[in-house]
Amino acid sequence: MTSDYVFINSSDCEVINEEYKIKLGTNNNRPQTQIIELISIALSSAEEKSFVQIRANLSASNYYGNDNYGPCIAILTKDYSTDTEHNYIITGTEAPRFVITNTNQFSLTFYATLAPITTIDFVLIFKITTPPQGALQAEYRAQIPL
Repeated sequence: MTSDYVFINSSDCEVINEEYKIKLGTNNNRPQTQIIELISIALSSAEEKSFVQIRANLSASNYYGNDNYGPCIAILTKDYSTDTEHNYIITGTEAPRFVITNTNQFSLTFYATLAPITTIDFVLIFKITTPPQGALQAEYRAQIPL
C-alpha cells in the first residue's frame, strides 16, 4: 500500500456556511478507491464545549451513522492540560479509516451536539492510503461468512 500525508491549516481553508473546504491536492494517479484517516489534530475554539465531533461530507462505503450528518471522522474532548483558550484533543487510540472514492476536495463541519461551532482554529494531518488493485474486495470477501 502507498500512503500520502496531507497537512491542513484552518487559515488556508475556504469557509462556506460553517463548512471548511478541505483540499487534498491534485493527484490524478490515485485509484478509484482510497482509505482516508485523520491521524493528528490540534483544535482551539472560542466556545467551551464538553466535546467536538468532526463530520465530513464524504460518502464512505464502510460507515453507517443514524443521524445522516456524514461520517464522524473524530471526536475531540477538552484538553485540561492547558489554561489557554478552549483546546481539544482526539479521543480513542485508533482513528476510523474510511473507504472513499477518489476525491480532491471535501468539507468538514465541527459540531458540539447538533450546533456547528463557528470560531475555531485547527491544524490537522490526513493519511490517504492507496490499496493495491483488488485488495479491498478481497478484504470484504473475507468478512462474509460462507
